[in-house]
Amino acid sequence: MPLPTPDRRPSRARRGDRGQAALDYLGVVAVVAVILGVIGTFTVGPSIVNGVGETFQRALCKVTGDSCAQLERAVCTVRTRATDVSVTGRAVIFKVGRGLNLLRSERSDGTVELTLLDKFSGGVEFRATPAGGIRFGGRDLGVSGMAQAAAIAELGGGRMWRVPDKAAADKLQDKLEEVMVGKGVSALAGPLGGMVSGALQKKLGVGSGIDLPEPTAHLGSLKADVGLKLDPGIRAELDLGAALTVGGSKNTAGGGTVYVASSPKLSAAVLGGLGNLGMDGEVRLALTIGVDGKPSTLALSATGNLKGGLIGKGLKGDGSLPVPKVTTGVAGRSATVTATFDLTTPESRAAVSRLLKASKPSGIKDLPGAAWDIGRMIGGNTRLDMTTYATDEKIYGGGLDLPQGGISADYKRTKSDLLDAWTRPAGGAWEQREDCLRA
Repeated sequence: MPLPTPDRRPSRARRGDRGQAALDYLGVVAVVAVILGVIGTFTVGPSIVNGVGETFQRALCKVTGDSCAQLERAVCTVRTRATDVSVTGRAVIFKVGRGLNLLRSERSDGTVELTLLDKFSGGVEFRATPAGGIRFGGRDLGVSGMAQAAAIAELGGGRMWRVPDKAAADKLQDKLEEVMVGKGVSALAGPLGGMVSGALQKKLGVGSGIDLPEPTAHLGSLKADVGLKLDPGIRAELDLGAALTVGGSKNTAGGGTVYVASSPKLSAAVLGGLGNLGMDGEVRLALTIGVDGKPSTLALSATGNLKGGLIGKGLKGDGSLPVPKVTTGVAGRSATVTATFDLTTPESRAAVSRLLKASKPSGIKDLPGAAWDIGRMIGGNTRLDMTTYATDEKIYGGGLDLPQGGISADYKRTKSDLLDAWTRPAGGAWEQREDCLRA
């Protein structure tokens, strides 16, 4: 069977001990990630996918006497719609921000997930002025060129609701939009004004004071972000960045997910900001904990995004007071490959246990054999999923930026629609996910 290609998709409509056990499994995350990465490299190659890859894995199961576990097919996200509102303030080198996000994810099984996130950020930002100096606490260090570097930490939390259908999602979304507006008003009003605003909203039954159903899960994350932006003065701009995020979710019914993610970013603007082309991505390792408190799956995913568009951006008058900017449209493509390893079988748990023991100084001699054992298990118990999306976003923003400080606000609408989806069961062959494409 040939490598999956987007032009073969069918047409569709657009629309205590438990805690310690989890920590123990997280101890092998780095080793498993490397092995998964190597396996992923070979299993998605042309002709190897359903030829050597499938034959090798099936032979491996038979020779070792292990059963090739069949992980359940993953539910696809077929379309998303998101709204982001953020406000950022800067004083000298210090920068703080507040962001609200409402995400709607429609899934192939008919269910819909609605996620409401609240994020706080703070850090430092150093700038070089057009005159040729880095302003550090108001002092010019004399470095030529226009540049800025930032280090920002972000703390986020939120709730996720999974509802049975679109009608239920529409009703809940109306309430969540009111909550989002209420939170935004409270944030802009300040601590005292926020208390008064919240009390008034609760009394009137609107905004952040309205009652919401019990969420399916509670979410939390901590993100460290560093970036460098260069403007050499030739009507071009280069933006580099990277972020590391640690987070997780706790399901109301029990269990949850712990993850770590790394996100690089590269974008360039040309012609005074009239055109933009950007690339970013994410590598995420996620451990799922079952309702019994034991790890059930380990998933490694890699996502790449390519986007570009035209930007309406106010040109700087005297170099310090730019006109408010508006981004009218950015379109792109996004692709994700995910490898999911089953941790529920006795064989996989025995392999992980052996690797943990070999990681200790007393068992270091057994490390090569333990690593081979875990690699063999991953080869037989890993499901691969590939998805491709069309993305589009519109960003409206404005603000004032002065040498000693400034404030800006952005409103962003983002959407994505599934273009193609494939899966390769553990020990099996690639199959197109027609159930996802028809949803």
